[in-house]
Amino acid sequence: MVSLVWKGMRLERRLGGPYFLYLLSVFSVLTGLVYLLLEAALTELTQDNSFSMQCAVGFSGVLFGLKVLVNHYFPGGVSSVMGIPISNQYASWAELVLIHITSPGTSFIGHLSGILVGLLYTSGPLKTIMKKFADIVTIDLRPRTHYSSSGYSGTRHSPPNATTPNNADYTGGLTEEEQLERAIRNSLNENEQVRQRQAPPPYGFQLSEEEMRQRRLRRFQQ
Repeated sequence: MVSLVWKGMRLERRLGGPYFLYLLSVFSVLTGLVYLLLEAALTELTQDNSFSMQCAVGFSGVLFGLKVLVNHYFPGGVSSVMGIPISNQYASWAELVLIHITSPGTSFIGHLSGILVGLLYTSGPLKTIMKKFADIVTIDLRPRTHYSSSGYSGTRHSPPNATTPNNADYTGGLTEEEQLERAIRNSLNENEQVRQRQAPPPYGFQLSEEEMRQRRLRRFQQ
C-alpha cells in the first residue's frame, strides 16, 4: 500500500485523477490477461501442465507496471536494491528477481506480467490505443498537464468546449497556440513600425526645422 501511495501520488499529479483511474483499471485487466497468456505459453513450450494449474491473486503485478511508468515519466536517479545502487531504468527487473529469491511464494510470472504491461504502455501501442478510446467516450479521460510561469502546477482544467462568459469575444475562437503566435507576430510588426518611424531621413533629403522639432518631440514622448 505504501508503494501504491508513492507511485500513485506522482502519476496522478502527472496524468490527472480521471486518467490515472482509467490507467489503473486497464492495467488491472491487462496484467491478468498477460499472466494467463504467459502461463499458457509456458505450458505449451514445456509440456508441463503444472503451469496451467497455478493462479495468482494480488495487486503487486499492477504495482510493477506502475513502477515502469514512474521510471518513464521521471527518468534518472538510482535505487538501492539490497544495498546495491541500480539505475531506476533497471530497478524493476532487479526487484523482480530479488523478490522471487527472497519470497518464493510470490508469483514471478505475475510480477513479470505487470512489467510487460508497463512496457506495452511506454514503448508499445497501449498508450495510443488508450488515448484513442478516451477520445471516443463522452468523459474526457485524456491526460492533461497545466503549467504556469512558476512551473508545474497540477492537472486541473476546464472540460472541452467550455468557455467563460464572453471568452470567444476575447480570443476570437483561437486556440492558445494561435493566440500566442498572433501576439508574437503583432509585437514584431509594431517593433518594425517603430524602427521605421525612428529611421533617419533618406540621403539627400532635408527636413525643415519645424519637422525636425516635431520628430524630436514624438521620439521624446515615445
